[in-house]
Amino acid sequence: MTSVQAAAAAAHRAYVLSLYRELLALVRRLPDAAAKRTEARSTLRERAATCAPDSAEAQAHARELAARVSFLRITAPRPPGAPLGPARGAGAGGGGKTTYVMREGRLVAVGGGGEGGGGAGDEAAATKGRRAADGSIGREEAFRKNAEHYKRFTGKEWRRNSLFF
Repeated sequence: MTSVQAAAAAAHRAYVLSLYRELLALVRRLPDAAAKRTEARSTLRERAATCAPDSAEAQAHARELAARVSFLRITAPRPPGAPLGPARGAGAGGGGKTTYVMREGRLVAVGGGGEGGGGAGDEAAATKGRRAADGSIGREEAFRKNAEHYKRFTGKEWRRNSLFF
């Protein structure tokens, strides 16, 4: 086996093992988890023993495993209280998402992962402020703020298009 073949075999092995770990985590959620786990373990070990990692048959088995994992991601019931993010993510929240809310240059709220994206104050902080939609600021003030934000993000002057506004 050449070094290129060895590297390809190692990459294939790592890919299959990551799918296998995810498969076992998803199977744990099923009602008959013990039987399904035993079936998955024996099938993968049998296939690993019968075909070479660089063969077309091994690639087909890996595609089938990926398809089964994808199917189980959709159909396996979530444990109670589990976040809606990915099964494995950064941090305990599952998604690794952090939300920062800024008002007039000051940090108002910081929220971490989970379903809603943060703590209890994030919803109020995100909706607090003056807006054109609720009539608390005028249309011209909204246009001025929009032009200011546009210039800050793009570095270009915003030209008011008279076609729609």
